[in-house]
Amino acid sequence: MSESTRPFYITSMLSSSTGPLTWEREKVFTVAAAFGGSHGERGGFGRGVFPRIRRMGLLGKILFPLLLLAVLLAGGCWDSRELQNLGIILGAGIDVVPPEERTGGEKIRLTIEIANVAEGAAQKGNHNINGFVFSSMGATLSEAVYNLSNMADKQLFWGQTQVLLFGEGALAEGVNQYLEYFLRDQRVHPTVRLAAVSGSAGDYFRAGGGVSDIFSFGFNGILQSSAQGGVSTVRAVTMQDYLEALSAPGGSPVLPYAVLNGESDGGRAAQGEGGQEEEGGETEESVPQVCFDGMMVLSGKGAAAALLGKEGSLGMMIWRGWADDFLLAAETDDGERLVFEVSDCRVRKKWQSGAQGLELWLDVSLKANFREAAGEKNYGEVAAAEALQGLLDRETARLLLSCWDNSLALGEDYLLAGSHLRRYNYQEWRKTESGWPAAMREVTLRVEVKSHVYR
Repeated sequence: MSESTRPFYITSMLSSSTGPLTWEREKVFTVAAAFGGSHGERGGFGRGVFPRIRRMGLLGKILFPLLLLAVLLAGGCWDSRELQNLGIILGAGIDVVPPEERTGGEKIRLTIEIANVAEGAAQKGNHNINGFVFSSMGATLSEAVYNLSNMADKQLFWGQTQVLLFGEGALAEGVNQYLEYFLRDQRVHPTVRLAAVSGSAGDYFRAGGGVSDIFSFGFNGILQSSAQGGVSTVRAVTMQDYLEALSAPGGSPVLPYAVLNGESDGGRAAQGEGGQEEEGGETEESVPQVCFDGMMVLSGKGAAAALLGKEGSLGMMIWRGWADDFLLAAETDDGERLVFEVSDCRVRKKWQSGAQGLELWLDVSLKANFREAAGEKNYGEVAAAEALQGLLDRETARLLLSCWDNSLALGEDYLLAGSHLRRYNYQEWRKTESGWPAAMREVTLRVEVKSHVYR
C-alpha cells in the first residue's frame, strides 16, 4: 500500500462498512488539507502538522502544548472529592451571642449537623447515632464557618442542607445578611427550609428535639405533619419562598416559629412535682420536644416584627391560598363550639376603584364537613344546614378581616396585597407605590364567603 492511500485505508478500517466509501474519502481529504497536507502528499498528516508548528513563533510553541494538556485534563477527575472527606451539612443554626457572653469580639455562634458518612470514624463534637453536631463562634458568619471546617477536619459541603434555623438574636438583627452569605458563598440549594425558633438555635440541634436520630430530617418531618394535619397554623417556607416574598412590592416574608418544650408527656408521667422520683418507679429524663406555635412576620430587613397566633396564622394562610385541608372551630350564639373540616378553600381577589377610593374584594368559597359539636343541641336537617353554613361564613370572614387589621396595625404587608395590586391593577398601584404599605389604610376591604357544608 502506498503512503498516499494510507489515510483512506485507516478510516475504512474504523468504519463498520466494507469497501471504499466516497464520503469518508472526502472527509479524510478535507481533514488532511486542513492540517496542511493532502492525500497525494507524502505523509500528508504528519508532514502537514509539524511544519506549521515549526513556523509558529515562540508564543505559539508555548501555547500549543498547554492547549493539548488542557484537552487531556478536561475529562479527568483531578478535582474529585471523596465522600469520606466531605462534611455534608444537613442543618445549621445561627445565633447572635449576647454582649455579656462575647469573648474576643466573637459575635456569631454557628451550629451545624454533619452526616455520619464514615461509620466508626473518629470525630470531634457531640456524637449522635447518625450525625455529629459541631458549634463554633466567630466575629462574622464567614469566620465561624472557617472555624467549623477546621474543627470537623473536613471540607464542608452545603448542597444537601435541609434546614436553616435562626435564633432570637439573629431574628432581632435581621436574617437577610446571613441568607445572602449562604446563597453567595456556600451555594445553599433554594429548597432549603427556613424557620425561626425561640431561644438559641443551637440548643435544638444539641437537644435533638426528640424527633429523630438526625435532627434535621426529624424537624422537617414535624413541620410537614404540622402543616398537613389538624388546624393549619404553619407552613414550610423554603429559601425560594422567602426571596419571592421579599422581592414583592412592599411585601414582608413569614417563617414558621418553633419552640422547644422541655416537658414531654413521658417526662411528666414519670416525674412528680419538682422533678422528684415517683414512689415505686424510676425517674425518666425529660426529652425536649419541638412544636410549632404559628408564623413569624419579618420586616423587609428580615428582622422579627410580630408573632401571629394560631388564629392569625390560619387567617393569613387562608388569605394567601396556603390553607386547603384544615379544621376551623366556631361558636354559636348559645356558646356551643362546632368544628368544621374544610376540604376545599379558594380565595379570589379583585381590585376596584369605588366612590370611597380603592376597594379590595375577597370572594371565598368553602367546602366543609360538619365534624363534631361539643354540646347536645339538636338541629333540624334543613335548619341545621343553613345555620352551619351561615356560621362558617361568618367565622371565615371574621378571620380574614382580623388578619387585614393586624397587617395594618403592624405596618407590614405580609398578605402581599401590594404585589397583587401591582400585578392586576398597575395604574392604581402607581398612585400608591411610594406610600405602600401605609397606603393600605386607604383601602376598603370587602369579604364575601360562600360555603357548602356536608353532613
